[in-house]
Amino acid sequence: MGCKQSSSIKEKDGPPAPQQPATAAENGNLAPPTAAGGVPAGPPHISSKKLMDGMKQSGIANSRINRTGLISDNYEVDSAVLGTGINGAVRVGTHKSTGRKVAIKTLSTENISPKKAHMLHNEVSIYLSLDHPNIAKLFEVYEDEKAVHLVMELCTGKELYDRLASRKKYSEADAAKVTSQMLSAINYCHNHRICHRDLKLENWVYANASENAPLKLIDFGFSRIFNPGVPMTAMHGTVYYVSPEVLEGCYNEECDIWSIGVIVYMLLSGSPPFNGSSDHEILTKIRKGEFSFEGPRWEGISETAKDFIRTLLKPVPEERPKAEEAAKHRWIQEGEETPSASKSIDVSVLNSIYKFASANHVKRAALALIAYQFSSDEVEALEKEFKKLDTNKSGTISLTQLTTLLTEHLQISESEARKVFERLDQNSNHEIHYTEFLAATLQTKFVLKENEIREAFKRFDVDKTGVISEANLRAVLGEHARDVDIDALLAQCPATGGKGIDFETFMALLTQDEPVCGSKPAEADSSRPEKSSSQVSVIRQVSNSLLRLVEDSAAARGDSGAGAGGFAGRERVTMPDFKGD
Repeated sequence: MGCKQSSSIKEKDGPPAPQQPATAAENGNLAPPTAAGGVPAGPPHISSKKLMDGMKQSGIANSRINRTGLISDNYEVDSAVLGTGINGAVRVGTHKSTGRKVAIKTLSTENISPKKAHMLHNEVSIYLSLDHPNIAKLFEVYEDEKAVHLVMELCTGKELYDRLASRKKYSEADAAKVTSQMLSAINYCHNHRICHRDLKLENWVYANASENAPLKLIDFGFSRIFNPGVPMTAMHGTVYYVSPEVLEGCYNEECDIWSIGVIVYMLLSGSPPFNGSSDHEILTKIRKGEFSFEGPRWEGISETAKDFIRTLLKPVPEERPKAEEAAKHRWIQEGEETPSASKSIDVSVLNSIYKFASANHVKRAALALIAYQFSSDEVEALEKEFKKLDTNKSGTISLTQLTTLLTEHLQISESEARKVFERLDQNSNHEIHYTEFLAATLQTKFVLKENEIREAFKRFDVDKTGVISEANLRAVLGEHARDVDIDALLAQCPATGGKGIDFETFMALLTQDEPVCGSKPAEADSSRPEKSSSQVSVIRQVSNSLLRLVEDSAAARGDSGAGAGGFAGRERVTMPDFKGD
């Protein structure tokens, strides 16, 4: 790849315990980020005392950074520590309004070094951009004078490491199901140019204690946005899981595939593929790619499983499969075989998507904000439906996938199906993300509670006036505000004298099919003039920009999206209701 050799990994005195793999950072092996590897040498310039003030995010990623309030304003935080990582402690928190339990990771910023500041800034920026069912959600970020607090989805099923320790080893069927979920999450990350760089048993957690609970990826402290063809050089990771090319200081995202190969080996055997009495011995074996399937642990393990592991643990990264290719391996496919009934599409979900596409834009934005509040346990049924639609395990739904399903099951034309897709694909990036899907299908399974709606309202009403004001909208729209006639939008909300959108109006958006700003739909009141095309364009422009609050992945991809006027001038989609909706 044309890298310069980076400093070698230092050895650690004494043999590491196989049950407690040590990270490169803990072993003193963490090389500082270098500009030569494409990693910024330090954090962005921060003009204020707060680290997050220097972070620029778009859409919901920005709305989830609470820049004014304290975490104690909205959460009761337990004193007991749930877990401790390299960068900080994790505690359980309870939202004061909704009662939802969350995990709160506290990262100290007192006397923080430039390198640590960069790593923290990088972790939050990447984490905010992720939206996948097998990645633990980051709900909000708070910062006070001493720390940054990450409010995350609480996963109560323990780490994959803990379950392996309890079970000793996994059956092939169970290991294949777990591996499929890992590959789906990493395929999503790699498709959006994110390399995790520290995949290990401890960084995969189960959503709940049930046997079939979904697996979630956590801890993006070492993650990096990469440019295809531009190698990374900084040495990060955990000794047992690190790939040969990382040790040489010249690697790409394929290092994550190697780490998954190590995890699968451990799931099936209960021990790491590269073991030894010292770090030096372990690293020597890793460099040579030396491992075996000998011994009683491997008796009864299929050749198909062994072939899968060999494929992922190729010493030459170019010979390893991409995550999407690995997911198509025979071992994964056979392990995922389920009754055809469980694979069938729930038509009521497709009907919900169809109806959602005809809703006004602000209603869709509000539902999307609410969808982001739900944990995996609460949307388990919808998560399964999303995965049925995500046939290539990319973590998103493509135009082809949705068009095929809508035309086949709802008997609509391809052109109309495309319009439905466009209404959901708010950033015009030709894919529907997980939260967009949840927003479109949420009311299929839930009756929304007022406190959930109020929390979404607060995301807009950041100055706590009780009204989503012109200033709030301009803050949300950012540089796009100059392209939108906000006054024209607010003029349609007479309840506040055109000064903003109050909570009652906001809540009505979720229960009425027509726009609620204004007393009646224009077509039902002949005394009111028909809205001009420019006025309709303004409403669509603002609503589309608000809906960018749901599109987490835009920041990670560096995609500016469709802009404020993404829907201006497009034909309105008129869709009939379906029985049972």
